[in-house]
Amino acid sequence: MKRMEFIGIIPARYASTRFPAKPLAILGGKTVIQRVYEQVSSVLDNVCVATDDDRIHEAVEAFGGRVVMTSANHKSGTDRICEAYNKLYPNTSSPLTGGRLRGGDLWSGRVRRCLPPSSSTFKAMSLLSSRHRFKR
Repeated sequence: MKRMEFIGIIPARYASTRFPAKPLAILGGKTVIQRVYEQVSSVLDNVCVATDDDRIHEAVEAFGGRVVMTSANHKSGTDRICEAYNKLYPNTSSPLTGGRLRGGDLWSGRVRRCLPPSSSTFKAMSLLSSRHRFKR
């Protein structure tokens, strides 16, 4: 039987409107991003930070974490995760994230953008969004 592999990709922005530079804030002697990375690494073997900021990239490398640079133009963490996943695993199917459902068309549209049109997941998401409307 084939073993499933789980991958944790942590989106990290420096330019957040609610708490700018949050990933680099110090909490108990470590950056927030290092604490999050260590927590995720305690559960998953394969973890990566996805960021658009050189300062975050350098901080993750400094504590020995895995990091990938992404575009600064993403509107959500889900978009950042999709880009990072496609850079890390270009020849595999793309991820489904466990974020809140915010309306079928919006959510499924974001997920479908990450998937190759020939994939069964893409077809299932297309079918789901055309038949059901999620409450906001």
